[in-house]
Amino acid sequence: MSSKKRITVNSGISLFLVLLIIMCLVSFASLSLTSALADSRLSDKYAQQAEWYYGARNEAQEYLQELNLSPADGTPSGNAAGAAVTKRFTAGDKMELVVTYEPTAAGYRVSSEMLRSTVEYDLDESLHVMK
Repeated sequence: MSSKKRITVNSGISLFLVLLIIMCLVSFASLSLTSALADSRLSDKYAQQAEWYYGARNEAQEYLQELNLSPADGTPSGNAAGAAVTKRFTAGDKMELVVTYEPTAAGYRVSSEMLRSTVEYDLDESLHVMK
């Protein structure tokens, strides 16, 4: 009797496919986790910035209330009669809230409010762009 050994490939292919699927699932899981952690850090930064901004807005409203409760002539100390008052409030590490109060017959009101960066940016103008 001659016995010939036959090599079967069926079990090898299925093992390879299972390993490939497991590797794909692990890589997608790690990418998903990395993305979720980055989103979490970004939302924490946004929440902190929003907290600083609304804290500055609250300070601006308190200052407006102080302006409206100022002496009988209606001008805050050190301000000329009828002049607008501009005040800056810190709104985080690199931002400030600039509020301008304008006098009215009943007191003061907010005429403008602007969020500004306190960081000076050095623009790179080394590339000549045609206008």
